[in-house]
This record gives sequence, C-alpha cells and structure tokens, in this order.
Amino acid sequence: MFVAATRVPIAQFGVLAALYAGALILSDLSDFGTGLRLVLRSGRLSVNALDARVRGLLAGRIVLHLPLLALAILGGFIWSGWESVAATVLLSASIAVRVLLQARERALRLYSMSSLLMVMERGVALGLLILFPSTSVAGALLCLAGGSVVASAFVLFRVKYERRSVSAWTQHRQAVPVGISSASSSLSQLEVPIVTAAAGAFAGGEYAVAARLLSPVTFIPASLSSVLARELPTMPRERANRTLYLLLTVSCGGVAIMAGVLVFLAPWIAQVLGPDYSGTIIPIRVFAVLCVVVAARQTFQVALQSRGEVAYVAKSALAGTAAYLVLLAIGSVVGGAIGAAGGAILGQVGLLSVLVLRWTSNRG
Repeated sequence: MFVAATRVPIAQFGVLAALYAGALILSDLSDFGTGLRLVLRSGRLSVNALDARVRGLLAGRIVLHLPLLALAILGGFIWSGWESVAATVLLSASIAVRVLLQARERALRLYSMSSLLMVMERGVALGLLILFPSTSVAGALLCLAGGSVVASAFVLFRVKYERRSVSAWTQHRQAVPVGISSASSSLSQLEVPIVTAAAGAFAGGEYAVAARLLSPVTFIPASLSSVLARELPTMPRERANRTLYLLLTVSCGGVAIMAGVLVFLAPWIAQVLGPDYSGTIIPIRVFAVLCVVVAARQTFQVALQSRGEVAYVAKSALAGTAAYLVLLAIGSVVGGAIGAAGGAILGQVGLLSVLVLRWTSNRG
C-alpha cells in the first residue's frame, strides 16, 4: 500500500484504501471464524480430517465470490468504475484463500510456514506494484491480489485429498460464536470509509496512509496469537498465565520497536510520498501508539477464546467495535485524520480494558 500511495494522489488513495477495506471485510465475512476454529480444534483432528475441512471451506469461498464477481462485470454495462469493484472482489477471494491456508499451517504447528505466507504475499504484491506501475485504483488492487494468489499457490499443493470434504455450510454453522467475534472485528475495517465520509477524501487519504503503513507491524501479535490459540487450551492455568504474559510482552515490545522506527521515519516517509502527504506525519505517530494497544487486545482476545469464552469475546467485540466506530466518526468530525486516530485509540483502549478485566477476574 505504501508503494501504491506513491502512484496516486492522496484523495484517490483514500478511495483505494476504502476498497481495500471492503475486500478485507468481505474476506473476513466469508471466513466467519472458521479458520480460527480449525486452529482451536486442531488437537482433536488428524491431518486428513483437517484437510477435509479445508477443502470444504475453499469451495465455499469460491462459491461466494463467483456470483459477486459476475455482478461486478455485468455492472459494466450500467455504470463506469466496475473494474475497481471486480478487482476488489478478486482481492477479497485471494485473501480469503490465503487466510484459510495460513490457518491450516498454524493448526499443524507449522508457524514458520504460516509467517512465510504473509511475507510472500506482501513481497510479491510489492514486486508487482513496482514492475507494473499503475495510476488506476483497479490496477493497484490487482497487484495486491496477485501477492495473495502466489502465496496461496505455494501451499495449496500440500492439502491432502484422501477424505471426503466437510461442507462449508456445516462448518460455518459450527463456528457461529467465533464468527460473530471475527465479523465484529472485521467491521473495524470501515474506519477509512467512515473518515472519508465524515471529514472528506483528503482526510480519508491521510488516515489511510497512517493505517496501511503501520498495519504490517501487527503481524507480530497475529503470529504469536496463533501460537496461543494452538497451545493455550492444553496448558494448566498457572502455566497458561505465564505464557500469556510472556507473549504479551514480546508482542507489545516488538510492535513498539517497529512502530517507533516508523515514527522516527515519518517526516521522510511523507517527503517520499509527495507534498500532498505532508499532513500524514502526526497521524502516523498517533497510529504507532494505537498499534501497541491493538497488539495487546488481539492477544487477550485469542487467550479468552482458547479458554472457551468464545461467547463473551463475541459480545464484547460487537459492542466494542460499535463504540470504536462511533468514537472514530466523532474524532473525524472534530479533528480530521488526527482526531480520527485519537478516537480509534480511545475505542481500542476501552475494548482492551474489558478483555483484561475478564481474564484477571477468572484466572483462578
């Protein structure tokens, strides 16, 4: 996304970021917590049983996205801009497949392979954006989708075909509590469209630059949370507490260091992007603080889910996301991109506080 920002004006980048957020939301909804449920239940599944579920979910993702892609293409006879919508659907499908295959690797305790998928996705997308510089939103989205496709192909051949697949519908019904939590969290991706609607495309672009620039930093808590989801359910309570706090320290510390580097480089980053992006320096610095809070929130959320409190996490995520988006909108109206980032911090701190209180009150 950083390279894409150098290709388009800041207002157009706001549109690109909004469509990218739409792709992430659609991808999360197609997953609906099924990937995380595979990780949580992996201790009770053989490799063949796991892959039977993976194949069913892969088919479900394709069945969901094909009609949407057809509608986007047919829409080209009615309105312009259909290319961007079609590219968004393709990006969503590619991300959904990559996320599922990444969950499979985590369920098999192949954590290095899971991390490699994400690195490969970003690296290939970066290479495509450099090799095929495009000033169009659709072109940039297709380059991002290419990264997910290549990363998924790298692992897809490892999926075994020795048992009949389990239907996606069955797995989605079983994953409803986890899915509600996942869907609630994915709605936070509406932040860029909300800032754009409340404060204009220019403010939306400034906010999007800070959000997308710092989003790769969260791969640390995402990777460590996958370890928690796989290992914590089998640990005694005391050892689980020690493991949680150790990973929390590593996660927040790693994020703080990486975000701190980006804070230091913020003026240079704005200069590289161009004069239109001079207003992104303060939002980047505010977002660095937000990343640390998000790292802690993700860790406690997965810890509670692995302890069996899926329903509680789902309810708190739903209420917390609603409050988060309201505070984001208020901050956007009051202070543009900077106010939106401040509102985002308040919303995430509130949700983190609820999760921490729940963990400490029942740790036994």
